[in-house]
Amino acid sequence: KFYQGEALAINPEKRTVTVGKAVLDRFKREHRKLDLSVLGEKFTLPYDALVVGVGAVPNTFGIPGVEENTFFLKEARDGKLIRGRIHDCFEAASYPMEDEDRASVDARKALLTFCVVGGGPTGCEFAVLFLAELTDFINQDVGRAYPNAFSGSTHLWPRVILLEASGELLGAFDTSLRSYALRKLHKSGNCEVRLGAAVERVEPGVVVLKGGEKIRCGLVVWSTGIGPRKFVSEGMKWATRTNGRIEVDDRLQLVDPKAKGRIFAIGDCAHVTGSIYPAIAQVAEQQGNYLAKALNTKGIPD
Repeated sequence: KFYQGEALAINPEKRTVTVGKAVLDRFKREHRKLDLSVLGEKFTLPYDALVVGVGAVPNTFGIPGVEENTFFLKEARDGKLIRGRIHDCFEAASYPMEDEDRASVDARKALLTFCVVGGGPTGCEFAVLFLAELTDFINQDVGRAYPNAFSGSTHLWPRVILLEASGELLGAFDTSLRSYALRKLHKSGNCEVRLGAAVERVEPGVVVLKGGEKIRCGLVVWSTGIGPRKFVSEGMKWATRTNGRIEVDDRLQLVDPKAKGRIFAIGDCAHVTGSIYPAIAQVAEQQGNYLAKALNTKGIPD
């Protein structure tokens, strides 16, 4: 059976999941005169085995303005949103100016400045690929589609700024790889790497660093790792590690004895004890295939 709803809580003692009726919320918005209160707001589902695969959310660290003024790299639609913003930046920078003075040059420069926050694997990879795509875009399309976007002079050429709060990129990796990543970024094009650049807040079109420096830009991509969803951080706090992920063994069963061997977790919301598996799609897919096969062939634990 399939139910479109939101998992609200797990009761491992009773082996039940409390589910909110998601579709009713839409009916309440669209059919305000229809009284659906008699149907209730939630229901309870029993389980023999439960697989938790709710993923994770971008970690904003509670920094003001991140949710409202940045783009993330988590969902497939994020790429489309980023692409749309880039085109908007070039379009805005291509508008004719009444007076081509210093202020208008600075405004165009800001529009064509793209910030990437986070020097981990995702942030570094995105910056390198973004620079390559940006170069192709400029060489093949910009001159035709946005002839006034920039004049070819250095101060108006699009640039990427990679901001990392710590003193090094790829902090979890060995020194040789960190050095290679830094060299690769410098060779990739017009990229400025700023280490020790901690973000204090993000305003519309402005990244404010701790210390007060302001970076005006047309796009901010936020890539500082992942954090737990509310369902995990609040509803399953008893089963999580200090990093907020659900702790499981090498069979993907929850380690906490309250789960009684009947709750499993996969993907970004889970951490396999003693492993260093990254939170990427390939790992989640392999875990899903393994667990589905295991449950179908070996059945549910007693």
